[in-house]
Amino acid sequence: MRNSKGLDVGMNTKDEAPVLDRKDASNYLGISISMLDSKLDIPFLKIGRSKRYLRSDLDTFLLSVRKGGSK
Repeated sequence: MRNSKGLDVGMNTKDEAPVLDRKDASNYLGISISMLDSKLDIPFLKIGRSKRYLRSDLDTFLLSVRKGGSK
């Protein structure tokens, strides 16, 4: 659906959001929040006190740690 200015609104569900908070990012990766915060070198946005993660950065991370599959 588009608003009067031609922008898409109401189309993104939480699963499709391009920016995720720490909880959603950890769920997306299947890891704990503490591992996300301390063990992994994934870029994040700092907005006030909150960390936000771009879905594209999480996908890039997942591809970088992928193993096997080519035989």
